[in-house]
Amino acid sequence: MANQFRRKLLFITVFLVILLSYSAYAFLIPSVHAAEISTQEKGLAILNDVVGLDLTEYAAETKEYPQDLYLGILPQDIVDYTLESNESMLRVACTFVNKTLQLIYVSDCDGSPPMTQPVTSVLEMAEGFLSRYYAYSGALYIQEMRSMVDKIDINKNITKTSGNMTLEVIVNQIHTEFIWTFTFNGVQASSKRVSLGFEKGFLKHFIDRWWLYKIDGTDINVDENEAIEIAMNAAKNYSWKVCMGNDTIEVTEFNIVEVGKPTLCFLNAMEEKDARGGDPLTLYPEWYIPLGLDKVYPGGVTGINVGIWADIKEVSYIGAMIFGGAPSSPEAPVNSENSVKPPSNEVSVGEVAPNQTLITWVALPILIAIALGATTVYFRRKKTSRLDNVPKSMFETWRSVLLLIPLTIVSIPIPTANAEPLPEPGGSAITYASTYYQLDYERTAAQQICTDMASRFGQEGYEVTNAYDTGTIKSNVLSWASSKEQGFHRVAIFHFGHGGFLDVGGYLHYDYFDSNGNTIWDYEIYPKTGLGKHFFVFIWTCRQGDLIGYVDGNGRAVGMPYAWTHTNSLSSNGYSSPDSGLYCFIGFENASPALAYRSFRYYTVLAKDFILKFYYYALSLSYSIKDALNLASLYWFGCSFIYCPLYQGFETWWPGNFPGGPPAKWDWGKMRVYGNGDIHLNQYSFKVLAADQYGNYFVNRDVYIDIMHNLANTGSTIDITGGYHTVFVNDFWEPGSTGNRSFFKYYTYGYTKYYLNPAYWYFWKDWTVTAVFELKHCPGDVNGDGIVDIDDAIIVSGVFGSIRGDPEWTSIADLNCDGIVDIDDALIVAINFGEVYW
Repeated sequence: MANQFRRKLLFITVFLVILLSYSAYAFLIPSVHAAEISTQEKGLAILNDVVGLDLTEYAAETKEYPQDLYLGILPQDIVDYTLESNESMLRVACTFVNKTLQLIYVSDCDGSPPMTQPVTSVLEMAEGFLSRYYAYSGALYIQEMRSMVDKIDINKNITKTSGNMTLEVIVNQIHTEFIWTFTFNGVQASSKRVSLGFEKGFLKHFIDRWWLYKIDGTDINVDENEAIEIAMNAAKNYSWKVCMGNDTIEVTEFNIVEVGKPTLCFLNAMEEKDARGGDPLTLYPEWYIPLGLDKVYPGGVTGINVGIWADIKEVSYIGAMIFGGAPSSPEAPVNSENSVKPPSNEVSVGEVAPNQTLITWVALPILIAIALGATTVYFRRKKTSRLDNVPKSMFETWRSVLLLIPLTIVSIPIPTANAEPLPEPGGSAITYASTYYQLDYERTAAQQICTDMASRFGQEGYEVTNAYDTGTIKSNVLSWASSKEQGFHRVAIFHFGHGGFLDVGGYLHYDYFDSNGNTIWDYEIYPKTGLGKHFFVFIWTCRQGDLIGYVDGNGRAVGMPYAWTHTNSLSSNGYSSPDSGLYCFIGFENASPALAYRSFRYYTVLAKDFILKFYYYALSLSYSIKDALNLASLYWFGCSFIYCPLYQGFETWWPGNFPGGPPAKWDWGKMRVYGNGDIHLNQYSFKVLAADQYGNYFVNRDVYIDIMHNLANTGSTIDITGGYHTVFVNDFWEPGSTGNRSFFKYYTYGYTKYYLNPAYWYFWKDWTVTAVFELKHCPGDVNGDGIVDIDDAIIVSGVFGSIRGDPEWTSIADLNCDGIVDIDDALIVAINFGEVYW
């Protein structure tokens, strides 16, 4: 019995050990599985549990981007969701840093997104979001932030502080943003913040950088006066190198005449190699001391910025302050050919502009045919007529002779513009960077930007020209402005360098410099961009965003936005209030910030990094201009673009030593976005097929994208940017003078039919549509109204001599479908004049 009992006891013991072991293993399994939940699954859970989207109403398309490094040190994952329901469509991106949620960003929101819980106000949305995020994350600081929004007035801007948190609520017509920033004894740490933004009644973004950054060295051992003294002493030993053509000079002597407002805040360099302690995520107290110089020194240097660690009394940073309009412009050339010509009645998609010179000659044979026909009918209705004695063959002979006389005159060659080949149905991008009068670090930064930008444009299917340094010369800029418009559907340019303005003939005109120091003027650009295809222009020089533009009293274009886009009706705020046009221009009011030197009082962000991140989001991640600006700002500044220092203004010193210029003062530079910030740079593949009612397909028929100058072929692949575009297919004739015309009926996409032509569509992916045509026999009926009359003759005369690919070309006037509007087409109208088909 004892042995049996011992055996049972041993069995039970072993069984319990095994059971406990499995229980322990089972207990550990969930945490392992939780860690292994995919980024996509985490993102979807956040959209449902934190954002509050009712995902049961959506069809979701997911895209995960290759992992990269946040600030070069922590793994960063981005997962993108395109959500479609019966009521709405939106795009939501979630960014995870070190597997922890850092950013939610909503874009391309159309309609009313279905929510798990209804809300009635922005304040309700903010409270609900923070409560759900606290439940998701368990972060105590979120609970405190939630309590700070209780009972606040959401209709006005407010600032309130609680403990080490300062809340700013910033409100405008369409956007409300809550920003919590860490503060310690009144000293702020702009990098350590949480921002929650709403736009048009829905979540726009949420970014949490509070958990990423930590504060060290809170002891302040340097007061303001001592910080200024340290900065002045450090600046005496500062020098910089400037490239002057093939030579480089070093500036070592200068005079400091002004001390700007000192600022104390918690900062660190953004790159690991430059960061104190090698960790950009640890912040230390730093005095920022701006110093103004007595004049503009080589390189456009007007001041020096110095940083002082307030806890250890050491210089943390010293660098140049640049006001890039420094080089004095030579006398501006005045040339009458640069005057703005009278409006040429530019035609929109689907319109034809008549050529008045040819109307008379082309219409003349038709009128003679009408007269001869009427005369014949009249006399033959007479009971007696001398014509009765005239042989019919002789009458027909004379009628043909009279008809052919004016047609022979028309066939005499008439001077016309040479036809251009069809433009490439895609984009061209040029990256300019002038090295004239630039500091060595600025040159290096500009080269990095141009190389990166060229690569990203190339990956999106653009024809790319990297014109850094030697390619950035005036002759190239002017020549390519014209040739790229002729050769492509759209053109994007970026230019870095110095710029300014000068009085020309009693009016201020704007200019910037090439790598040889030559000035490129607004009124010199204007005549080269007449086709209106420069859809995105980004000029990183001083002054080129001062105004949109106009025509001066001498007939010359004023302002780079106007010169490059050929429209002065651009929205004055293409970020907050974008227009619906085809163009976006970004430039700077007053000064532009240096690329490689600190320019922002509360941040150590370098402007070059903002540019790189902007083009990353715009091209590689397919965001609109506005959203790319937002995302670059959220990444570097922790707030949306409208509240970052580029938009709000960054400080610079103007020494005031230019004759007739403004006096010495601390001035502000601001980035300005004109036109339509909703346009995209990334390209999708688009194809329009053409078929008749019997399913027969036609290739190489006319498709227009946005403007009549952008002609492409049916059946071919067209590179088209994301966002809204106008698409137009024109009627066409059967080859060989058969008189059979294909009339547009509708577009088909899947099982959906679209009857509008031109069509206005939103592009967010590759797609193909079919344009269905109906074949009818109606020779000579150019305008498709069922009768051949003088209106048809006028259309043919208006485009007479044009070849497919010419700006004035239209396929409805090419009645024999041979690619040219000529005497054969005029004859078809004349012979069938007066015919009624329906």
